[in-house]
Amino acid sequence: MIGAWGWRIAYLILAGATLLLTPILAFFFRNEPASVGEQIDGNRAKTTSPHVLSARRQRKTRSFQIRNLAWAETEWTLGRAVRTWPFWGVMGISMFQSYSLHFVMVHSVALLVDSGFSPTRAATLYGVMGGGMVVGFFMWGGLSDRIGREFAYMLGTLLFFITIATLGGINPGMSSATVWAIAFFLGVGFGSRPTLFNLIAVDIFQGKHAGRIMGLGATGFGIGGSFGSLSAGYIYDYTGSYDWAIRICLLTLVISAVSAWIAGPSRIRKPVLNDQASDSGQHLFTGFHQ
Repeated sequence: MIGAWGWRIAYLILAGATLLLTPILAFFFRNEPASVGEQIDGNRAKTTSPHVLSARRQRKTRSFQIRNLAWAETEWTLGRAVRTWPFWGVMGISMFQSYSLHFVMVHSVALLVDSGFSPTRAATLYGVMGGGMVVGFFMWGGLSDRIGREFAYMLGTLLFFITIATLGGINPGMSSATVWAIAFFLGVGFGSRPTLFNLIAVDIFQGKHAGRIMGLGATGFGIGGSFGSLSAGYIYDYTGSYDWAIRICLLTLVISAVSAWIAGPSRIRKPVLNDQASDSGQHLFTGFHQ
């Protein structure tokens, strides 16, 4: 579409598709966990019908093993949260990962065109990256339930690090399979960022003020994102290359990974998967209230 009609028409078609699909997708939304026989934390609701229980008997559910009881029993307000290291770890995650996220979102197509790809192929590869993002959004949450938030974040960081580094050397001379794989796995790594940020923040600061705490922590997205978008553009204008912008991306990814360990959600609550039929609930904390 971009090659045939230009960016303006392509964006108008995208807007029209969004307008058409949004009300259709709304039919698939569920307003509350009880509508699918579950509680907020993913455990089976007590009122679930026998028919639903039979159909969902083998499904794994998630609860939390408390590692720091004093922390878990504290009612975390915004004022209390900002005086803790875990909060600033959460802020560090959002701020430093956002540089690389916005660099990829804003500049990846321009980088590909500058590397010799046609605008149409560059846009196609961006679409492949979007497909990888969808896979990542679904994959990283479930994986983190099994291996822990920090380890999942490290793996996502490693994948994103490798693919962004590779992006700097991508060129049309590579095989199509290699180029598509780089784009796809770049998207998978990208998908780990927002997914795991939310899980890390909520695991640490559960309670009725969680939304306010997460909102302040997420301001880092705006700070890091605006700096990432603008600085990468200025770097390209002054150097004629994205090389230094990529190096900064890699550095900020490392800092975001360190921030995840500073936040340390697994030192407070560790996700535990249980069989619905046998979950006794012992030593587990469930729910979003204290």
